Amino acid sequence: MTFFVATTNVKSMQTLVDDARFPLNDAAKVSWSDANLLSYANGAINLLKLKRPDIFFGRWRNMPKNLQLTDDFPIDETYYEPVADYMRAKAHFADDEKAVQGAAGEFFKLFTASSS
Repeated sequence: MTFFVATTNVKSMQTLVDDARFPLNDAAKVSWSDANLLSYANGAINLLKLKRPDIFFGRWRNMPKNLQLTDDFPIDETYYEPVADYMRAKAHFADDEKAVQGAAGEFFKLFTASSS
């Protein structure tokens, strides 16, 4: 009997931080540190645990509450970009000028639309 085995392109949390940083135009890491963006990523993943616990079935026991930059992205790659959008929104909210201009809200809309 043959079973279909899904393969994924496993990315690290560092890659997620770097990918989230690109639209923020902060390649030099001047405005947002890796630690800040990583904390936003952890916040998004913990929020998904509350909103969509089905995503995490079978993973609760081994998943730390706060992932490190060297850890692999812990859930299906379908949620990679929504988590990056959440990180961007949090970064924009930290930057009041961009929050007022509405950029943060647009990233939150992308996150909520993709994770519901």
